[in-house]
Amino acid sequence: MRPRWPAGILARSLLALSLALGVAALLAFLLYERSRAEALFAFEAARTADRIADQMLLSGLPGPHRPLPAEPLGVTLRLEPAPRLGAEVPGGFAMLAAQGIAARLPWATAVRARLDDTIPAPQPGRSFGRAEQMALLKRRPPPPRRLVVTLRLPDGRWAHAEAMAFTGTPQALWEPRFLAAFGLLALATMLILAGVVVVATRPLRQLAEAAERLGADLNAPPMPAAGAREARATAQAFNRMQDRLRDFVAGRTRLLAAISHDLRTPLTRARIRAEAMEPPAERAALLADLARLEAMLATALAFARGDVAREPRRLLDLAVLLGDVAEERAEIDEPVTYAGPERGAVVSGAPSALRRALENLVSNAVVHGGAARLGLVPAGAAWRVTVEDDGPGLPAAELERVFEPFHRGDAARSLEGGGTGLGLAIVRDVAAAHGGRIWLENREAGGLRAVLLLPAGDAPPLGPPDRSR
Repeated sequence: MRPRWPAGILARSLLALSLALGVAALLAFLLYERSRAEALFAFEAARTADRIADQMLLSGLPGPHRPLPAEPLGVTLRLEPAPRLGAEVPGGFAMLAAQGIAARLPWATAVRARLDDTIPAPQPGRSFGRAEQMALLKRRPPPPRRLVVTLRLPDGRWAHAEAMAFTGTPQALWEPRFLAAFGLLALATMLILAGVVVVATRPLRQLAEAAERLGADLNAPPMPAAGAREARATAQAFNRMQDRLRDFVAGRTRLLAAISHDLRTPLTRARIRAEAMEPPAERAALLADLARLEAMLATALAFARGDVAREPRRLLDLAVLLGDVAEERAEIDEPVTYAGPERGAVVSGAPSALRRALENLVSNAVVHGGAARLGLVPAGAAWRVTVEDDGPGLPAAELERVFEPFHRGDAARSLEGGGTGLGLAIVRDVAAAHGGRIWLENREAGGLRAVLLLPAGDAPPLGPPDRSR
C-alpha cells in the first residue's frame, strides 16, 4: 500500500522541511559526537599522563626514590631493575599518554605504555562475581582501564607506573537532556516554519477565494496585489483575466440586447398582423408561437446579463418561499405538493432569482414527470431542497449534461419540454451565485429527483459542485 501524503501545502511543506531538518540535525549530531569523542579521548590521555608525571615528580624522581606514605593521585609507582614492557609503543590512547609523559619529563627516555583490559581490582571486603564483572564491562560510560607505563631514568633504573584511565565516552544520543533540548529546538523550528509557510501560501488561498467570487459574480472586487513578487504578479494576471472576462460578457450581452431590440419591432408587427388573421385557430397558434419566441428572447437576454448577480441579497425564509410556490401551482390545478417546515429555513439570497430557480425545477417536474413533490430538510450548515417527479428519469450520462446551456440532446429536449434549453443552466447559476450546489439523480422507485443545497443564514459557501455524482 502506497503511503498517503497530506493534502494541504502547509502540511506537505512542514513534513518535507521536518524530514530535511531532521536528517541534517542527525548528521550534524553524529559529526559532533565524533569530534567530541576524539577530543575527550585526547583530553583523558593527557590528564592521565599528567597524573603519572606529577606522581613521579612528587616522589622526587629522577633523584633517590623516597616513597610517599600515600598515593594521592591514584598512581602506583615502583622502581624496577628492568623494563616490564616491550620496546614498541602501541597506538591510540597509550601512545598519546606516552607522548604526554615524555613532554612533561624531559629526562625520561624509552617511555613505553599499554592499556590493560583487566577489570579493576575489587575493593576490600567486596568480591566481584562473573555476572557483576560483565555488567561492569557493559556499563555506559564504560569502566576504567589500567594504563601501564615504563620509562628509563637517567641513572639506568626503570620506573613502573599504573593508573586507571577512562578511555571511553558516554553515549549522549539518548540522554534526557539532549532529547529535551532537541525537542525544544524541533518545536521552535516547526513553529517558525509553520509561520513562514502560512505567509507563503496566503496568496494561494486568496487566489482560490477570488476565483470563487469570480465564478459567482464577474463584478466581484479584484484580488489584492500584495506580498512577494510572484504573488503580486499572479494577482495582477488574475485581475487582468477578470477584466477580459467582464469585457467579453459585456460584449456578448450588448450583442444579445441589440438582437433582442432589433427583433422586437418585427415581432410586434407580426403580432398585429396575426391578430387580424382568419380563421381563429390559426391566429391563436401563431400568437402562441410569437409569445414563445418573445419569452425565449427574454430568457436568453436574462441569462446573458446574469441578472442573479445584480439582484440585492437579503435574509429570507426558504420554507415560506417553497410553500408559496406549491400553493400557487396548486391553485391552477397542478399536482404540486410541499412537505417540510412552515418557516425557520433562513438563507441569504436574491428572492426573485431563487423563486425563478424553484419555478424552473417545478415546471420540469410537472411537464415531464406528471407531478412535483417539494421537500425541505436541514443538512448541517445548509438546507436541502428536493423536487421529485414520477417521470421516466434520465440516462446517467445526461444527468450532468442537461445543465449545459442550449444542450439539445433527446433527453434534454424531453426535460426542457421544447423550451429555450436554459432552464436548468439558470438554476445552476442561481445555486452557484448563492454558494450552493444543484444536481439530478434517478430515484430507485422511478422518476427524477433534483437536489438543491443552499447555505443556511450567513454560512460560508458550500464549495464547487460534486462532479462524482
